[in-house]
Amino acid sequence: MAKVPGKPKQSKFDDDYPRMAQVACAEGGFTDIKLAKLFNVQKSTINNWKKEYPEFKAALKAGKDTFDIEVVEKSFLKRCTGYNFTEITREPQITKVMHGDGTQEEVYKMVVTKRVRKHVVPDAKGCMDWLTNRAPDRWKKSKHVEITGRDGGPVKTESLVALPSGPMTIEQWEKEVKAARVHDKTIEPGQIPGNA
Repeated sequence: MAKVPGKPKQSKFDDDYPRMAQVACAEGGFTDIKLAKLFNVQKSTINNWKKEYPEFKAALKAGKDTFDIEVVEKSFLKRCTGYNFTEITREPQITKVMHGDGTQEEVYKMVVTKRVRKHVVPDAKGCMDWLTNRAPDRWKKSKHVEITGRDGGPVKTESLVALPSGPMTIEQWEKEVKAARVHDKTIEPGQIPGNA
């Protein structure tokens, strides 16, 4: 059967795949899609292997956990606490090289022209995210607001719209509003009369 261009061929599971997958995930942060490309299979095959081979699934989990802890979490912590780094600027430099036969050749190479020590300040949002996850009992993102009425009593509510006693059409409701305005001259145009 001829290979369809662009479609990976299905390959058989190899006993080396769990270790290869663990290293790829731990060192390179591979996703299931990248693993499928590495093994030249479809992503669905990776999912099937996870179901059929517990050692493969465990290797993926271990590799991804290692990457998350050693790379992502450390980078996040570094961003939360701030850090220093050296910014290096390189520029091309042309050098003429004389060969033994008397010919000259121009050689281009990148040369360091400047080094600047820089500081990245801690990220307040990152710190808040870190604290809400590490100590949720002391650091919460949610706000609890309590509303009370006058002198700590219950909140008094009033209906601002006359609610119909039963089902009615919009036309019937408009007639009632107009009738209420006729009887109560304090109701301004555009104002809806209340129950009171």
